[in-house]
Amino acid sequence: MLPINGLREVTTLHPISDNSIARHLPLRGAIFDFNGTLSEDEPLLYEIYASLFSEKLSYELTRSDYFENLAGLSDPEIISRALSRCGLSDHEELERSLLSQKISRYCDEVLNTPRIYPRNVAFVEAIAKAVPIALVTGAARAEVHAALRAAGIFDYFKAIITTEDVEHGKPDPEGFLTAARILAPLMKRSATTSVEESIVVFEDSSFGVEATERAGMLPVVVGDPAPLYAVGRLAIPSLSMASYETISKLFIRTNPARPEVAQ
Repeated sequence: MLPINGLREVTTLHPISDNSIARHLPLRGAIFDFNGTLSEDEPLLYEIYASLFSEKLSYELTRSDYFENLAGLSDPEIISRALSRCGLSDHEELERSLLSQKISRYCDEVLNTPRIYPRNVAFVEAIAKAVPIALVTGAARAEVHAALRAAGIFDYFKAIITTEDVEHGKPDPEGFLTAARILAPLMKRSATTSVEESIVVFEDSSFGVEATERAGMLPVVVGDPAPLYAVGRLAIPSLSMASYETISKLFIRTNPARPEVAQ
């Protein structure tokens, strides 16, 4: 077991009890959220949804509504909730059209202005050298694959679970549990912790943190300033090498081979 003294450095909030994370250590796998965590794009997503809903539904989505009630949900769920608010819950063709337009607008934007920055890339590379990694997101496969390939980190991920791969999005733990099953054969086994308990998840939304904990995994909340739901949990301001140096003590060193092509 790795020493856990000094882990208070990890949190930007009040001190964390060693007992709250001891059962997860040492960490043997890692999962990344995409939107808002690996890809710093939540403001962009709000702008896309706000303009799309205004144009197509005459529905004005406020910034506070998006960030307080929708950010972190899957794309289909966000669109479904908007349609429900407009009394259009049964319009499946409209729902598909909105999703397609959202994906197209997002891909156009990130191709012009990538939201996965060099500091995020360096963080992913450092974690991938320590343990096998996966990505779980409510975004569409086309968006995620394009962004990861553009950033040059697609091949680091042993599993990429998108909205097309699950029946239930966050806060349901299905995506995380699916990724854990793929990571399990690649992780160095522990006699004292389960596969799920040995995995850390980097998340920026309350829905993602809830799904993480329902899956039995350890959440690390990413955000600066740290959101209210980070209280009592480990938190880092961003995916950067400064953050990695702080949390690197949590990981076992397995030096996995460079990943095969992800899903």
